Amino acid sequence: MYQHHPYVSVNGQIEAASDIQFPFDNIGFLYGYGLFETILVHNGKGVFLEAHFNRMVHSAQGLKLPFLVSHDQFLQWITALIKKNEVKDARLNLYLTADNFTTAHGFFEVPSTSLWMLLRPLAPTATRPPVKLFVKQETELRSPLHQHKTMSYLRNFYELIGKGQSEDILWTDPQGNLLETSFSTVCLVQGKRVATPMRPDIIPGITRTIIQKSIEKLGLKWEERKVHRSELTVANEIFLCSGIQGVIGVGEVSGYTGLASQAVTTQICEVYRGFVEADTATS
Repeated sequence: MYQHHPYVSVNGQIEAASDIQFPFDNIGFLYGYGLFETILVHNGKGVFLEAHFNRMVHSAQGLKLPFLVSHDQFLQWITALIKKNEVKDARLNLYLTADNFTTAHGFFEVPSTSLWMLLRPLAPTATRPPVKLFVKQETELRSPLHQHKTMSYLRNFYELIGKGQSEDILWTDPQGNLLETSFSTVCLVQGKRVATPMRPDIIPGITRTIIQKSIEKLGLKWEERKVHRSELTVANEIFLCSGIQGVIGVGEVSGYTGLASQAVTTQICEVYRGFVEADTATS
């Protein structure tokens, strides 16, 4: 699952992955003090790079991580890495890590960061079966950290131990409001409306923004609001979305007979793919 292409980029310097030594002093890798982005590479180009850059800048500010990479450098480094690895379609992982910390001024601070980039093979979409969801209430309180893609993903993986490869958890808060799955945004279709949970402790999904455009192009109404789990009993369809897979089909929601992705989800998926093609078209 975690194979990667032979060359990686560290602060814009491309090196063979085999020559990279583990950064033993990097508190991002040691303790999870860092951010990550996962970007689809299609037709030899990163998809929706502007939005990914803006989200990383915003989260770096929120977590007090220095981010001195300019917009132009960000694009140039990604382009150079894709070209060096000679890939057309891949998964691009970015990691912004705190190099170390200091208390020289009498308080904790991070003086510098590193931006790591590596490319991984992309699994064929056709081989992915529809997801089975299990609805479960979170046992820990949410905090502002949940709106950022931090490198501390222990809970996300821990809760999936024992689950199948095509299974995921749809989280709710103690009041029964839907949140998100371990790795994806959730959307419910009811008639001509498509609703997705929106609150300050949910990651602001980039794919969700493009899904909104896709839905509006189909003449449907997009709603970002509180979504209660009781709406699962009246929804016509459910689907997920993420940066790599785009629109993800759901085959079953445990405890909610008949709720799955159907024709509307397929239409949204087709329109979304059109936006991806347009974003990576050769100019």
